[in-house]
Amino acid sequence: MKKIFLISSILSMSILLFPTTGSAAETPQASMPISAKSRTSILFPMSEPVTLAPITISETTPSSFTDYPEYTFAVSHEPFDYAAPEGTAHQDTFQNRLSFVVEGEQTLTADGVTLTYWTENDNLVVKIHKSDPDKLESFTLTDLSLQQNPQKKAILREHHLYVAFSDSVPDDRLEQEMQVLKEDFIVLEQFYPNAQIDSQQICLSLNTNTLTVNGIEKSVRVSPYVSENGYVMLPLRELATALPNLEVAWDKERNTACLYTADRWHDLLAEIPLGSQTASFHGQTLALREPATEKDGRTFLSLRDAANICGIRNSEITWDAETQTVRIDKDFITYT
Repeated sequence: MKKIFLISSILSMSILLFPTTGSAAETPQASMPISAKSRTSILFPMSEPVTLAPITISETTPSSFTDYPEYTFAVSHEPFDYAAPEGTAHQDTFQNRLSFVVEGEQTLTADGVTLTYWTENDNLVVKIHKSDPDKLESFTLTDLSLQQNPQKKAILREHHLYVAFSDSVPDDRLEQEMQVLKEDFIVLEQFYPNAQIDSQQICLSLNTNTLTVNGIEKSVRVSPYVSENGYVMLPLRELATALPNLEVAWDKERNTACLYTADRWHDLLAEIPLGSQTASFHGQTLALREPATEKDGRTFLSLRDAANICGIRNSEITWDAETQTVRIDKDFITYT
């Protein structure tokens, strides 16, 4: 089975990035009472549970745990769109969600927060018994596992962590009440047991010829700049070099930058003609926020367009207006 690496329904993502005078659009978590932080894990279809990376649940306001003491967490691929036109074919992917595994009912006390948690109908249920409504608090679950239900169809690639703010949501209402808490929470990998998660932190600053990857500085030929419309423009080759398993080739005859996966499949991800308002992305037309431009012998794309094409979500990007630095924090799948 041929695989496309790094990309997961990019055309449907809503990445709204920004002129340099603003800031990154808020993530879905920003309007929710809690947030979740966890490194992406990989699950291979098998009957044995896979241990998850620790999950830290934090309040976004001091009284979140007091106002919302009960939660149901689920892991699923993106559910179908209820607003889709009648008759549109779709798959009820939420009902093929993955299954949490916890031994019995567990009790946890950490930094003043006391809670119990258990599994029920494939989901993780958490009930908070004690918290301080005047202090921002958090707790970390370190002993959770996840597995695929052998009776359900395997849906490959990224699965998100969802939450409902109750512990008594009927199973047939879960999809309507769940909200995405963390994207790409776990990846279901079908065929390659040598797949692994590669965490990258990439920093690029305006008007400097330095790129930092996981704290290691690297000199680059060109630096990001600001377009006339006020958008950060990134050098595509420099960005691709910093990302695992991506490479850029230049088609001189067509004046086009071509982006490939630099792995065993060498898939063509995108073709980006200079000066064009559109790019070809997996054979489909992708409208660009800014036309691709050439500067100092390099192809530049706006931050939003580069993120779309390289599979980087808005929640994985931070813009520091004071230092004029773009920071990307992303977990990539790599193959050894």
